[in-house]
Amino acid sequence: MCWSDQQASRKEHTIPPRELYTIDGLGNPQWYSAGARFGDLVWTAGQVPTGPDGSIPEDFEQQAEIVVANLERTLEQAGAGLDTLIKVNSYLASLDDFDAYNRVYAARIGPHGLPPRTTVEIVRFPPPMRIEIEAVAHVRGA
Repeated sequence: MCWSDQQASRKEHTIPPRELYTIDGLGNPQWYSAGARFGDLVWTAGQVPTGPDGSIPEDFEQQAEIVVANLERTLEQAGAGLDTLIKVNSYLASLDDFDAYNRVYAARIGPHGLPPRTTVEIVRFPPPMRIEIEAVAHVRGA
């Protein structure tokens, strides 16, 4: 069946609007949103270890803590949370930092149940940034 045939055979329905979120204090550039909600799902942009003052600590575990806190703030703004995560993608400047990352991840996200996760090493993060996390979550109560 071609696309137009499928469309003609469907009952009329309303598509929910897409909602975009920026988070006060995260310094999101104007050319992207920290998160987007469409219906019952929330997608986040990559959350980086930028603190409220714009600084990035040198210590990797501190960076991981800030990233998870920024992720949580973004999800909550859109009606989701760490407890409704569906999928997490993590990017590390070095897999040598995986054990430290996993400690923070397990402590902050583990109590809610561990969603599927992909963790990859990438190159060319602007120093001193060493971690970025993006996620998909379900809206609470939806």
